Amino acid sequence: MGGSWISARRRGGLMLLSLDPRLFEAVLDAVSCGVLTTDPKMRITSFNRAAEVITGWKSGEVVGRSCHEVMQFTPREEACPEPEKLKSGELFGPKVLHIRTRDGRMVPVRLTAQMLRDRKGRVIGVVQSFGDLSTVQALRRKLEGRYVFYDIISQDHEMQNLFEILPRIADTRGTVLIRGESGTGKELFARAIHHLSPFREGPFVAVNCAALPDTLLEAELFG
Repeated sequence: MGGSWISARRRGGLMLLSLDPRLFEAVLDAVSCGVLTTDPKMRITSFNRAAEVITGWKSGEVVGRSCHEVMQFTPREEACPEPEKLKSGELFGPKVLHIRTRDGRMVPVRLTAQMLRDRKGRVIGVVQSFGDLSTVQALRRKLEGRYVFYDIISQDHEMQNLFEILPRIADTRGTVLIRGESGTGKELFARAIHHLSPFREGPFVAVNCAALPDTLLEAELFG
């Protein structure tokens, strides 16, 4: 990306014109949202200061590395859209996702992306921008006086802690056991985990184990 900057929107993506690399870096760092660019193979070619603040990664640590390796979004399949997915030239997003920071925190962000082309119309990569929604969501919760996560509503700070770790739980392929008294919302949490997981396109099947005899329950669960 050295010596280039986004000049104008054109059909099929954004067109780049020549610019001094130092000025290019200064302009990127003046943008309040995180911005990164990649080459056609999805290797990071630039990473602005806001992106460093949001993710905890330094530009020197990520430039040259795979976008998929550094930008670990949930859901995973929404992360780092490749040029093939952007051939129409339309803007990807905005999509609200969670990104895993360098220290393992999950941060809500709004992501957009678009294909980059040179003057001759050749695809040279992708530009992504992402804004941290943590403050916005915290203010909204404060104004509402409650915490909301999918269909779960609570005013309890402990529940908010659970909401924050659910995306990390959903991103694993392990079995999840949810325990609690009847009526405490176990199925709602199970549905939220399913919706955040890589399996969310499949059906969510709820089985009322209390209504099944032991022998039928064994056959239902284990065949």
